[in-house]
Amino acid sequence: MTCITTRLDGGLGNQMFQYAAGKALACRTGLPLMLDITHLSKRAHRNYELGAFNINATTFRRPGKGKPDTLTLLSMSLGIGAKPPAPAPIYAEPHFHFDATFEKLAGPYVLEGYWQSERYFLNVAEQIRSDFSPKHVPPRVAAMQASLAASPAVSLHVRRGDYVSKPEVARFHGICEMGYYRRAMDHMLTLVPDAVFHIFSDDPQWVSTEFPKQHRWTLVDDWPSKAPWVDLWLMSQCDHHIIANSSYSWWGAWLNSTADKRVIAPARWFNEANHDTCDILPSAWIQLA
Repeated sequence: MTCITTRLDGGLGNQMFQYAAGKALACRTGLPLMLDITHLSKRAHRNYELGAFNINATTFRRPGKGKPDTLTLLSMSLGIGAKPPAPAPIYAEPHFHFDATFEKLAGPYVLEGYWQSERYFLNVAEQIRSDFSPKHVPPRVAAMQASLAASPAVSLHVRRGDYVSKPEVARFHGICEMGYYRRAMDHMLTLVPDAVFHIFSDDPQWVSTEFPKQHRWTLVDDWPSKAPWVDLWLMSQCDHHIIANSSYSWWGAWLNSTADKRVIAPARWFNEANHDTCDILPSAWIQLA
């Protein structure tokens, strides 16, 4: 089968970037899109996360890779059974910032990289937003979404988790300090004086202890079985956004298609990585140190 293939790796936000770049190339070439989940099947703490969305792509796993029990589990839960596509040239992302050569690609390719810029898929933005709409919104999640509409809602994402617990990840990415969030909240209030901050975090205990009481904020409900797409989609339903240095909240802000949304993002995206990050944030987003 002749197609565009994109290799998935990382968490939900990274998988969304990889899908979006592949979808843009598939739309331009008129070829179908396939998602290679082989690498995910080898990761102990990573799963295929795009199945909750209305995406249009077929998943497959290259033979002889990954653990058999992981393959069985994925096949049962996701209906994976597609044969790998015909061999095609691999096009690997050459650097972190936008690669203009991508716009000249034609014919079948295997995409390998992270593709973290809207410039790769801006020409099919509405299609991408449609693809990343959830297939089904459970009543509990719908009720949470309805509560966000009661006031000018600002999503605020606090990413800690492996950014704190794993030294090598902490050195590479770094975390957004409390000072950034205070400045971002204060600045957002100059733009949206009656804003209510809805905080999404993988460390709710830290948020409850550290966040300033003088601002109107609420910690978004959490429960152990909540799928990763839920918070991301709820963030996208807010009016405005304060994001972390995380592709997860990047997508929560980007999926909001409202023209007058305000998005505040950290100016420093990485701690030690030597990457040119000039293309990761849309030009309309406000960068704060």
